[in-house]
Amino acid sequence: MIQNIKLRQMKTTDLEAVYELVQNTITVSYAGVYPPEAIEFFKNHHSQENIMKDIERGYIVVAESGGLLLGPGQ
Repeated sequence: MIQNIKLRQMKTTDLEAVYELVQNTITVSYAGVYPPEAIEFFKNHHSQENIMKDIERGYIVVAESGGLLLGPGQ
């Protein structure tokens, strides 16, 4: 069981992990709900470049527990 979840500002060093998590979540969660074109749109929208822009603006926090990144949020 995950305990002691902490929220913190996302850092540039989190970029790859957050990007992979978001891309995998879109692939798994949107399949069968959205057409392939919509899935591709969402994946492109959540590109590394766009995530980096949000990091620089201070718009993203991450949840973590025991050094494990659980997910991003705004």
